[in-house]
Amino acid sequence: MASKSGSKSKTPTAALEVESKFSATPEVVAPSFDFVPQVGSTNTEVRNLSAIYLDTADLRLTRSKHTLRRRTGGPDEGWHLKAPSTGGRLEYGVGLEEGSVNGEGRDAEYVVPTDLLAPVRAIVRNHPLLPIAQVDNERHVTTVFSLDGTPMAEFADDHVTATSFLDGGETTTWREWEIELLGDWADHPDGKAVMAAMSKVAEVAGAVPSESPSKLATALGDSINSAPLPPAPAKLPKGTPGRTVVDALAANVAKMVEYDPKVRRDEFDSVHQMRVATRELRSHMQTFHGIVVGDKVAELENKLKQLAGVLGVARDAEVVAMRWEELLANRESAALGEDLRANLVEDVQKDYDRAHQRVVFALNSGEYLQLLDDLDDFLANPPIAANADESEAAEKRSKKKDESLVDGVETAAAEDSSAADSKGAAEVEDEAASESADKAESAKTEAPKELDTTAVLLDHLRSAFSKFRRRHNLVLDGREDADLAEADLDERYHDVRKAAKKLRYSAEAAQNADLPTKKLYAACKNLQSVLGDFQDTCTARGFVLARAKRASRAGRDTFGYGVLYQMEYYDGLKALDEYDDAVAKVFKAFRKMEKKIKKEKKS
Repeated sequence: MASKSGSKSKTPTAALEVESKFSATPEVVAPSFDFVPQVGSTNTEVRNLSAIYLDTADLRLTRSKHTLRRRTGGPDEGWHLKAPSTGGRLEYGVGLEEGSVNGEGRDAEYVVPTDLLAPVRAIVRNHPLLPIAQVDNERHVTTVFSLDGTPMAEFADDHVTATSFLDGGETTTWREWEIELLGDWADHPDGKAVMAAMSKVAEVAGAVPSESPSKLATALGDSINSAPLPPAPAKLPKGTPGRTVVDALAANVAKMVEYDPKVRRDEFDSVHQMRVATRELRSHMQTFHGIVVGDKVAELENKLKQLAGVLGVARDAEVVAMRWEELLANRESAALGEDLRANLVEDVQKDYDRAHQRVVFALNSGEYLQLLDDLDDFLANPPIAANADESEAAEKRSKKKDESLVDGVETAAAEDSSAADSKGAAEVEDEAASESADKAESAKTEAPKELDTTAVLLDHLRSAFSKFRRRHNLVLDGREDADLAEADLDERYHDVRKAAKKLRYSAEAAQNADLPTKKLYAACKNLQSVLGDFQDTCTARGFVLARAKRASRAGRDTFGYGVLYQMEYYDGLKALDEYDDAVAKVFKAFRKMEKKIKKEKKS
């Protein structure tokens, strides 16, 4: 029966598992490790273990090299989740009392502890977890102690009987040996040497390295082939529009799923990286308008925008916390006083903790888990435009008309007065607009044409550049406008950053169609970095103002907040020193890209 996976649990324990596995025939005698260097003594006991392994019907955990089991017997009986990790496998565990089970074997209903599933929630989502195998094991355990008497390693001589519950599954028996480093020896400097020495002893005794990655894999055997496969990105011919879309979007989705458990564990920079993957995925979808069609595209983009917004709140608080930790350690911050400095760091950390809790809540929501399923279905069955006519119709239905190439051309004369580098781009846009008009006229009499991926992506690139140029010109105007509020000018810089990011993502997507956008991508990334540093100071200033107002209402001294505000303000001005040069590089890279494309068309 299906698992309800809804039982609340204590925070699971986590430990790095470093082990070696060997196959042994029934007649082989288990070895002694008394003569291995650093071994002081050994102790052997017999344990009877029984484990039920759980997975989705399409074996999502097993196929991603994760295992989930409920085991009885032995000192570590309980619920265990094993996940791939650098240097070994990460094992999470909670006690038997944290979950529940009704019935026995394949017909039992299991309630898996909720927190135990956190590292794989993005994999299993809300799909039912079913019993897929039972593994019973008579384990002869030899604990190996170091010279100082601490447990160093464990040698397990396992006599296994296992049954696969999948269609076509059988009951099998075998014998295997496992050597596992214990406690701190898993990452001890001498751990590898100890493992190598004990493994050598096992091989001399007559065992051979196991070809099976786990007991579960051996238990399932060929019956694994009877299970359905989870959705996978469509295998489309190389060079086709669909392949371009699927390759780019699948990489973004994979990154989202990769960072999901890291965000839940609150690993450093994980919120930022998941937010980047989410926003990049949404931007790529927009770039592929005209190649992908249908209402589902807009629906997915809207859900991704909401997710990025939740991640963004936590990211802003995280950035401010890091900035203040650094700034408040400077000599200039002495005027703030010890108490204020401590309160500021504590206050912003509380903001981040609350925001992170909201992020985890969102990642556990049915809407988010359904979004992951919808993205899988989208990649498995991508709604690719069949021809140029369908592509053009889809573009007309798009809500991105304000970003169109024609709009950019109509305002080009007024916008280009500030930068000589933009002239080449505007001229190319005029030519492109003329070409588009010619194509539209000829399309009235011609049969539907095959979709040209390169042309669609190039149109998106030009549109994104046009928007970027317009927003940059607003910054130039704002610099000269003495009546423009400082906050409004800051917002214009932020708008340039968002436009540069959109252009960068479009350039990245265009590389899948072999367009020469590598230098444009790099230039946009550099400008993003410059404006990102500036935006961080703007965000921090907003936090300072909010706290200063709160302190003022409480009748507290706000002088220190003013000092911190000015520190952030001057850091922002310093970041903008590189703005003009970074923008010029974007214009230059775009112009060179256009020239190269025109040259390739002529040849």
